[in-house]
Amino acid sequence: MNAALIRKQARYNVPVAAVDYLFAHMPSDALVLSYDIPPWLAVACAHRGIAWIDIRPSPLAFGRDLYMALCASDAALQKRLADLNVPTEEFRLEAALLEANLHAHRLDVEEGFRYTFSLDACLVFVGQHPEDMALLQPNGQSLQCKDFSENLQLLAQEKTVLHLLDTRNLARSALFGQHQIGGLDSLARQERESLQKILGRPVKACQQNIYQVLSSHDDVELVGISSPALQEAPWFGKKAHTLFQPYTPLTNVDTAQAGYLQVRFNDILKPVFWHSVLSPEKSPPKIAALPNLERNQARIALNNWGGYEQVMTWERPLHHASFERSGGGQLRKRIENLERSLKPSPSTDTRNPSTTMREKIRALKDTKQGKTAYVLGNAPSLNELNLSALLQVDSFWCNRAFEVEREGINFLPKYYFLSDRMGFQKFGNRVMAITSGMKFFREEAAILARQRFPEEYMDQNIISYGDIPSSLMFEGTGNFSTDPSIEVNPSFTVILDAVQFAFYMGFEQVYVGGVDLDYSGKPYFFDENISDAAPRDAWTENMKKSFIVAKQHFERHDRILAKITKSPKLPLDFIAIEDNLKKQ
Repeated sequence: MNAALIRKQARYNVPVAAVDYLFAHMPSDALVLSYDIPPWLAVACAHRGIAWIDIRPSPLAFGRDLYMALCASDAALQKRLADLNVPTEEFRLEAALLEANLHAHRLDVEEGFRYTFSLDACLVFVGQHPEDMALLQPNGQSLQCKDFSENLQLLAQEKTVLHLLDTRNLARSALFGQHQIGGLDSLARQERESLQKILGRPVKACQQNIYQVLSSHDDVELVGISSPALQEAPWFGKKAHTLFQPYTPLTNVDTAQAGYLQVRFNDILKPVFWHSVLSPEKSPPKIAALPNLERNQARIALNNWGGYEQVMTWERPLHHASFERSGGGQLRKRIENLERSLKPSPSTDTRNPSTTMREKIRALKDTKQGKTAYVLGNAPSLNELNLSALLQVDSFWCNRAFEVEREGINFLPKYYFLSDRMGFQKFGNRVMAITSGMKFFREEAAILARQRFPEEYMDQNIISYGDIPSSLMFEGTGNFSTDPSIEVNPSFTVILDAVQFAFYMGFEQVYVGGVDLDYSGKPYFFDENISDAAPRDAWTENMKKSFIVAKQHFERHDRILAKITKSPKLPLDFIAIEDNLKKQ
């Protein structure tokens, strides 16, 4: 059974024998002190008359440090906690302080022409990690935005809908630690696609963090399933729509609504606090509290920063200045001097060093008019082809194509492509060892190549591209580069980077082989499996859409983009090639 599913089910259902075993070893007058108590434990304690106090971070995380939410099953304990509850006025002041901070910051970056935005007439859907326990129902199923289609359609009328992933939810994710930035981007993209299907119109990513949204003076509303940001919104005067229920319901003094009470993190570290809650009739502790703790002590201790990290670091000069004054400025100057010293002079370099990278790319334009190119991936269908023969013609290879050497083939490609930083981090040594007529690196990989292999980078014929952010190819029929010196539209596959260059170089026919878009089995022509858990289904669908965009671009210019391997999932027409290019 899937480990994440086991964790989900265990939140509500634990074997009776396990529960009995636990309570058999627990005194009848025990008090259970829990962190984020699971429902099964709360129910089991209630059946046996055992009291509990649950502690978890408060959903109101906009203060100078975290607040903790506490709830007691025993009425007397809950009453004592209520006496220590943070007053409403304090939250209002904390929200006002953060709002003033971010409003001033926004004015500063706008006046400096560094950044500007408007959220007027917007509805921001605050997404959550799909494994967030706050989305879990007692039946073990996790809620998704499609479960609230009608509500969303109603709320989205006459509004621009944006999507924002609330990363605070990761702390409760069953997959916490496995999703880095790229993975989070993919998850956010999948949820945006779901929203687009529900609403029948585009849903773009919100480029602001949650506290920029809440602190703005724009006419913006929030909606979500159970994100804690929805509970924060009213403190900033923002309207929020909760589609399910809060994970941590808070006590409302004004409405007498029962729920979790809130205390300062520093308070729960004080012996006098626990004396007041657990044993007020006894002598007070000798030390009432530790001296004042540093700001963000709770965030540091619990590693729970969420959107507040961006409040502290985004476009803040202190961090840049600290780097400069702690030796970073000196380091930067030394690097700049080193780069200048490595730059060849016109008198000693016969390769025309004044040629910029864009000029090198533009020199390729229409140099192969009327000819045929082969763009080759690394999927199993590559084994259908005569690789040695293909290396003798105009062919583009990518990523781990050097694994053909396992078959005793001398890998000397005319054109070699690598687009991702992670790939270069893993296989940079082998990539730079390839003898190729020309290498093409996306800028994120080229940066690493220049840093790790400065001499080899200077000596080899390397084209770097894609240093300017561009629209994703699958997002529009016109998103196919007509000038790679300016932009190369990304598409989740380096193959289409090569296709865009091949078109620019004037190739009449571009034939794709070894691109299967199928990760259900062994995904490579060499014997190796994928070791990561990336959401490849969504990526594959976007790749298919991108290939269709590329094919249409070729057709509009009376050229051919087709496939030469069976690859049933690749949405290109199949073209039979000469027998000498097929594997015998």
